[in-house]
Amino acid sequence: MCTGTIFNIQRFSVHDGPGIRTTVFLKGCPLHCRWCHNPESLSSRPQIFFDERNCAGCRACVRACSSECHIFEKDRHLFRPDLCTGCQSCVQVCARQALQACGHLEKAEEILKIVLRDKDFYEESHGGLTLSGGEPLMQPDFAEAIMRGAHRHGISCVVESCGTGTKEAVRRVLGEADLVLLDWKLSDERKLQEYTGASMDVVYRTLDMLSELRKRVWLRCPVIPGVNDEETHFSHIAALARRYSNIEEIQVMPYHSFGNEKHIRLGSRDRIMEFRVPDEGEVAEWIRKISDFLPGVLVKKG
Repeated sequence: MCTGTIFNIQRFSVHDGPGIRTTVFLKGCPLHCRWCHNPESLSSRPQIFFDERNCAGCRACVRACSSECHIFEKDRHLFRPDLCTGCQSCVQVCARQALQACGHLEKAEEILKIVLRDKDFYEESHGGLTLSGGEPLMQPDFAEAIMRGAHRHGISCVVESCGTGTKEAVRRVLGEADLVLLDWKLSDERKLQEYTGASMDVVYRTLDMLSELRKRVWLRCPVIPGVNDEETHFSHIAALARRYSNIEEIQVMPYHSFGNEKHIRLGSRDRIMEFRVPDEGEVAEWIRKISDFLPGVLVKKG
């Protein structure tokens, strides 16, 4: 049986591809985007969310944890994520849910059972299954097994990917998808390395492979004020759509700060980056600018 690590399953999603979808979030990502809104997806292993506000000070976690990652100083509960093995024994004894599991192993068959619950809704709305993350290319056996199971039941499959993976993973995972939501984060190689750790050559290689495989692509473009909200980036996005005829749609993904609270709960405050959240007028202007460079292609807020 094929197993993998996930951190969430969201039913009745309407933002991760066409129609009503069930989105399965896989853990593990090769990048470190400074604006990441799902920091719990970065590590491939199970983790712990800790909310000190809910702690009753009972110290049951101290007794349950063999890694000594829970300590109390002057009655204040301190969590050491660097010592945590992800065993989640502390979660099981926390009565106030100050400690919550973030990620667990799951069988592909069990995920498919959850996906099949809403098959009628997929058929009515032209929806289906979406694999997101993290990065599904990091768990190719698991991702491929889930999608093949879904396809056997006539369910369409979408994969959201940053395009950073081996050629084999791209061929197996994105090659199995009916639609790929591909991230295009930055158009400047130096900035791309600095802010995400990605390689533009690798993403271009993925785009080339998707073109050869004739896979439908929606380009997802996070726009971060002060980082890539500039016309050179917008014109490059348009150039990509002209170069690759399989790009059907451009989605502008405005920055939001939801990931900061998660960083706090994961014990990774040092990774918080404060970017400015744009207003709706700015987002509309970004969409207009890309549309001006690219008449005839749908550009919308994602």
